[in-house]
Formats: sequence, C-alpha cells, structure tokens
Amino acid sequence: MTVSAVHFGSTPATSFIVNSATEISAVVPPGTGTVNVRVTGTGGQSAVSANFTYSAAPVPNISNLNPNEGAPAGGTSVVITGTNFTGATQVRFGATNAASFTVNSATQITAVSPAGTGTVAVTVTTPNGTSGGVNFTFATPVGPEAIVHFQAIPVPGKPPPAADGSLWFNPSATNLSYYVGQFVNDWLPV
Repeated sequence: MTVSAVHFGSTPATSFIVNSATEISAVVPPGTGTVNVRVTGTGGQSAVSANFTYSAAPVPNISNLNPNEGAPAGGTSVVITGTNFTGATQVRFGATNAASFTVNSATQITAVSPAGTGTVAVTVTTPNGTSGGVNFTFATPVGPEAIVHFQAIPVPGKPPPAADGSLWFNPSATNLSYYVGQFVNDWLPV
C-alpha cells in the first residue's frame, strides 16, 4: 500500500516517512487535546489506529539572577539561569524590555538591564509562555570611593601649602586636617 497522508485529528502531519509496511514516522502538527491518528493510502483510510495526546510545552522557569541588582541608569549585564529558555522572544525587567539579551543555552540567558527604579520582576517569554518573575533591584552602588570637595585655606600656626602640592583643607567646617604626600590622621579643632 502506498501512503498518501497521515492525519492527527483533522490536521495533516507536517511530514511523514514510510519506514516499512508496519511503521511510519510522522512530524506531529500543532494541536491540543487527544486526537485520532489515521493513515490514508491506496486502500483507503485506516480505522483509528491510535490516539495521540498533546501535552503542554514547558514554559520557561528562572531560578537565579546574577547579579540581582544594578544601577538605575541600566547597562548591567545579568546572567539569568533556569530552564526552557530555547526560543526566548523577550526578557523584561518589570514592564520594560531588556536593553538586549542573548540566549546562551536552554538554561542560560545574558541580558542587559534597562534604566529603572526600585525592585522589579525579571521574566522570560518563549512561544510556550512567560516565566514567573524573579526580583531585580535598581540600586545606586555604594563603593569605597567618594568625591570630597574642599577649599584650601591657610591655617594659623601652620606653614602655607608646600611646593610639593600638599594642602591644608577644611572638609567639614568643624575640623581641619592636612595632606602631605599621604593622608595624615591629624585633626585639629577649628
């Protein structure tokens, strides 16, 4: 018998190959629920030979963000780990799309955060659905460095600023300290 069609319910298979007189390999078309599988050939249409049940495709799932916080201006590279990321079409930080993203594998995406404020849920969307959110916080970084504005002033009883560039300065208006090649912990009352 020559096979001319394979149907899943009323929808034809995307493609099929007759492997032998007793076996056919078919690519299942999109669908839902449980459907009958029928084969059509030169002898007509087969009786229902089997039922096929479509199962829901897995939605993406985020398990971790690294880092889970970044600057409000955006631009933080965030590694998202989880499952079912293949075919991701969107990464969102709250209601805002990621500035860019790359699907590294089915379990990892690298995204660049957009500008934002506060704590937002990061989600990944694929053709199968949208993940639950994992929190990302837009926070101003606190580092060991700070900019201090000061004014060089003469200090009674102390020499004027030296030729080597050392300065006397008043950082708080209640204490005086000085710098001579390195910071010196010498505070003088005003």
